[in-house]
Amino acid sequence: MGGPGINRSLQLTRYLHQMGYEVHVLTVTEADIAKGSYPADTSRMDEIPPGVHVYRTSIRYPVKFRAGLIRLKLFRIAWALAYPWFWEPAARWPGNAVPFAEKIIRDHQIPLVYTSSGPFSAAQIGARLRRKLGVKWVCDLRDPFTDAYFFSWPTKLHWHLCRWMERRIYRQADRLVVNTPAVRRLYLRRDVVPDSKLTVITNGYGD
Repeated sequence: MGGPGINRSLQLTRYLHQMGYEVHVLTVTEADIAKGSYPADTSRMDEIPPGVHVYRTSIRYPVKFRAGLIRLKLFRIAWALAYPWFWEPAARWPGNAVPFAEKIIRDHQIPLVYTSSGPFSAAQIGARLRRKLGVKWVCDLRDPFTDAYFFSWPTKLHWHLCRWMERRIYRQADRLVVNTPAVRRLYLRRDVVPDSKLTVITNGYGD
């Protein structure tokens, strides 16, 4: 993908490799990026060091089905009643990604998983892998979840459901990383995770 959001993960991949870590990256397919109308910039692939392993799985987002519901003016109903399918484009990604990630972890004896969100379903993947395999999990947030200005919900009930899910999932992480002191204060005030698990790493270059 193009856009500013990729820099955090891309640079971390480069620096971990330079520090001597064996890096395996699990991401979405290029077809998913195209179907989702996201900006693409394949030139950034040249910045991934040789020796970094990149795997791709589909997020299985029902693009045509969603478009049909919108044409029929039924999407809001489906959004509310079938929320696990539609809460974000990558909502169904864990179904594909978790078995794939399990094999990578077992084959390469990987002790730690790092996820970067959004998509926030990536945090679901990290939590499942930690529970199933006992690996350490670092959950990085480029944006907050239920406090994000760009997220919306079909009803207030769904927002409360996501508030509960946010806290339940993030508390399973061995370390939660946020990108501003303000988000750190917000999460401490809301008691999302204890202070001992929370770290700030800003987006500034050179930090």
